Order: sequence, then C-alpha cells, then structure tokens
Amino acid sequence: MNNARSRCRCALLTMVALAGAQNVAAQARSPVQDLLGVALVAFNNLKYAEADSIASAALTLTPLRRAERIRALQIRAGALYPEEEGAQKRPEALAVLRELVRIAPRAALPREVTWPGLEVLLLEAKRSTFGISVSPQGQVFITGPDELAGVPVQTSRPAAIYLWLYPPSGSQVMLDSARSATNSTLRFQVLRNGVPRYPTGDYRLVLVAVDESAPDTMRIELAANINAPPLEFLPVPERLDSGFIRPERTRPKRSAGIMGGIVALAGTIVASRALRDSELRNLAGGDSRAISVGIVLGVGVAGGVWALDKGQPIPENIAANKQTRAEFEKSVSEARSENARRLRSYRAEININPEPKP
Repeated sequence: MNNARSRCRCALLTMVALAGAQNVAAQARSPVQDLLGVALVAFNNLKYAEADSIASAALTLTPLRRAERIRALQIRAGALYPEEEGAQKRPEALAVLRELVRIAPRAALPREVTWPGLEVLLLEAKRSTFGISVSPQGQVFITGPDELAGVPVQTSRPAAIYLWLYPPSGSQVMLDSARSATNSTLRFQVLRNGVPRYPTGDYRLVLVAVDESAPDTMRIELAANINAPPLEFLPVPERLDSGFIRPERTRPKRSAGIMGGIVALAGTIVASRALRDSELRNLAGGDSRAISVGIVLGVGVAGGVWALDKGQPIPENIAANKQTRAEFEKSVSEARSENARRLRSYRAEININPEPKP
C-alpha cells in the first residue's frame, strides 16, 4: 500500500511538472486528467488499490473541475468495489458513491469500471442520499422583453428549490422557485417594463435545495456576470403644444352687440313715451312697463350677440392646424413604433460559470 502511494505521489509530481511546461494556449490535458488516465490504467491492470490511491490524490488537486471530480469518484468506486470479491470494500465504495450522488444525482458509471453489482450499489446510494446538480449554459443571450434566462437543476429526491441573486452590494433577490421538483429549470427575467431589473455587473447565483423527505439542505453558488445595457426610448409627447395651433376664427365683435342692446333699450323707452296718449303720460308709474320691456330687450340683444358671435372662420388657419395635428399624430405613432422595435430587439448577455464556487 505504501509503495502504491509512493508511486502515486511520483506520478502526481510528474504530471504537474509536465503540465506546467506545456503552453496553456494549446489547451493541453490538465494534470488531473492525466492522473485519472494513469488511475484507469492501473484499474484495467487489476491494481485496484493503486487506482484508488491515484484517484484519491487527484481529488486533492486544485483547481478541480466538477467533471474531473465526478470522474475521480467513479474510478474510486470501481476500484473499491470491483468484480473480484476478495478486493471488494463495500462500505468504502458506498461512501464514495454517496459523495458522487451528492454532486451528480443523475450521473452514471462509465462502462470501464462498472458491473451489475456496482450498479446495484449505486442505486442504493441514490435511494439514501440527497444530491443536487446544476447545468447552466455558460453564455446566454436574452432578446426582447419576454425571453427568460434558465438554470436547469436536478435533484435525487423531490425538493423545494430556490434561486437567489446576490448583487455586489445590497440585498439578495429571489428569482424563482420550484416545489416537489427533481428535474426543473428555474428562470428569471432581465427586463421589467422596459428597464433592466439588474444593472451590468458581477453577481452570485445561489441555489438552495431543501429535501422534502429528510432534514437536508444543499447550497450551490455560481459566479455570474450580467451585461444589461440601459434601454433608451424616444420621448413620446402626451399632447400637442397649444403654441403650434393658430387661431381658427376672427375675434368676435361683441362690443357692437352691447351697443345694439343699449340702443334697443333706449329706443324702446323713447318709443313708448312718444306713442302713449297724453292723458296717460302724467299717470304715476306709467313708464315702468316700458322701461322693463326696454331692459329685457336690450339685455336680450346684447346677450344674444355675445353668445352667438364667435367670430368668422379663417380657412387657411384651419387647414394649417389640421396639417399640424396630422403631423403630430404621425410623429407619435412613429416614436411608439420605434420604441416597440427597440424593445423587441433589446439584447442582454448573461455569463454563468458552470463550476460551483467552493
């Protein structure tokens, strides 16, 4: 066992040194991948203890991607519970499989290491372990006001799942949730009423899953960046400025109406006195009715002229105002159409690192 661990350490140091000498731009295999390849060779050569030691050493390296951690756990499970009955370590293998289910509840075992007995052990681990995995798309483009960003989530058992967004400063926001879910996609909207809900910047997406059958809670944190530029709309006036409207009638001649009323009043009184019999002229109050009639007539004439005289139409101004109103309505319609086009073509970018933060 000590010899196997010594060989593992030597292989580990060799892989790290080789990886450091390689050009990163060439996208060479990582030291972890090379180490897992050595572990798989040992497994195929029936050196199960050595394969387990090498895979265990790979799990100690940093940074360790999620896919590499899953691969290392799969190799460890196969090495701890091979077909050879004498080499089987069931409790240790079950513990490794539970760790696998914890981070990848739907993961299968690769055919290089699995066999029916190990598959049965994996099913037992899945029944007894609560796990969650997240598989977001690394880069998402959101177009228009209604498109949603989605974060696919899988759990090993029905759970209540909550998606939270943590801004650089301020309070967190719950984006979405699901109940009694094992396979769901939590979604959130970038625009609300034409305004980005979340300004451009770095965020943390946090998924919290609560097992509904046992007191167990898991939390996964992902780094995210949102690029949501402000949406600029054209101004749309509510009403036409009265300063652009020309008078459509001439000024009414109400002073002439008032003078006509006065003339009617005076004429009525004079006529009544001139046409009355001489015997009646000296009677007390003989002129009262004539004065009353004159007042009514005078006020009626003046009031009628005042109410009915609205001035004469000015045809050229009426035509100009009609054209101005039509142009205003056209500009409003064009502005609204352009704003609707800008809203439909709005584009935001969301980048989510699929590797959970430690």
